[in-house]
Amino acid sequence: MYRAPRAPILSTLDPHRLTRTDYVDLSNKAKFLFRLLPSYETTSIFFDVAPKKGVKSAFPSKRAISFPPNTAGFLYYHTPSGDASPFEGGLRIRVTPDNSSWGFDRGRDLLAPTGFPWQTNLLQIARVVRWQHVRETLLQENLVTPARLAWCRECAPPFITIPLLSLFRLTQEFPIVFESQNPFAFVGDRVYPSSVSNLLSQFAKVDPFGWPTGSISARFEPAIRDGRRMVHLRITRAAEHHIEGPVVKPEEGQLLHLRFPGEMQARPWGFDIDATRGDGAAGLRMLWDAAKM
Repeated sequence: MYRAPRAPILSTLDPHRLTRTDYVDLSNKAKFLFRLLPSYETTSIFFDVAPKKGVKSAFPSKRAISFPPNTAGFLYYHTPSGDASPFEGGLRIRVTPDNSSWGFDRGRDLLAPTGFPWQTNLLQIARVVRWQHVRETLLQENLVTPARLAWCRECAPPFITIPLLSLFRLTQEFPIVFESQNPFAFVGDRVYPSSVSNLLSQFAKVDPFGWPTGSISARFEPAIRDGRRMVHLRITRAAEHHIEGPVVKPEEGQLLHLRFPGEMQARPWGFDIDATRGDGAAGLRMLWDAAKM
């Protein structure tokens, strides 16, 4: 009778304490199971999810996207540095050429389909039940503090799901997939859930045929216009293919521009953060104030 292979037992999530036995191969797996102690239950991670093909619904079911080929290395906790918030840490996968611990420094972090590092961030680890053993390990290894985990649990009511993508700084780079709602959270002294589609709702107003397609990377760029606090979107990675709709094809280094009916020239997208209600505007105001613009 077939028996599935046992989930590997990892000795640590500290990148400075990794050994050969912590080396794992996730290649082509839809789900990866692991344990952090022999007595612990298994914990699972996924590479990504996407709507099931052929299912048209406002809330379609999801299917797992397998890890890419040649995804072998070490699961570890990434500790943020520099001007990054301590809450930007999370679980990452370091793809390495072999299973030697010194190979960690020669490796690279696995990238998600967005082109950004694959990561399960601390806000999810602190708030989701299935990450209990990961939380315990992070505390035992002094990778996070009890106070930091407590803040993550208390920063928003338990019934609020905090998206995987979180923005901690006004000018932080982030991915935009135009076909997606792009849920994210502004994180500062509290958490404001929002989505790119809500902030960029001008698309629906100027194009009766719906959203554009394609993906870019961008960051919010603050500006003062006639005494008003505005944010624009500065493109940091251009679209990989042509984007249809009211959006002028994004070019790296340029502001995101829209075409409006009856106007000859496209205009930069802009959002007045003080003239708009809602969590998105509140989150932008919070990060603007924190940046002491």
